[in-house]
Amino acid sequence: MANIGKILFKDHGAFDVDPRVGWVQDGQKVNDQGSWGRMSGGDPDKTMDPGDAGCPENAPVWAYASVVWGDDASGSPDDGCVYVKGDPHLGIYRVTGTARAVTMHFDGIEPTSAG
Repeated sequence: MANIGKILFKDHGAFDVDPRVGWVQDGQKVNDQGSWGRMSGGDPDKTMDPGDAGCPENAPVWAYASVVWGDDASGSPDDGCVYVKGDPHLGIYRVTGTARAVTMHFDGIEPTSAG
C-alpha cells in the first residue's frame, strides 16, 4: 500500500462524468455521493482531495466515475492507495470508452509538488 494525498482524475472517454472517490470505512466500501464538477472527454484533469469528500485518514481510497446516461466505473482497494492528508503523492486514474462501455484505469502513483 502506498500513501497518497490526492487523486488525479482524467476523462479520456466519449461521455460526461462526475468524478468521485471511494474508500473503505468500517469494513465497508463507501462511494462519495458529491461531485467534483462534471467533466466531458478532453476536459482538463481534476485533482481531488479525498478528505474533502469525507474519506478518513489511512483508509484505502480509489477513484469512482459516475457516468451521465451510462455505466459507472470504479477503481478498487486493490489499487493500493491509502489516503494521508497532505501526502505529496497522487493516485492517477483515467476513464476511457463510451457511455455504455466505460473502463477505469489505475495508472499508478506519482510524486508531485502540486497543491
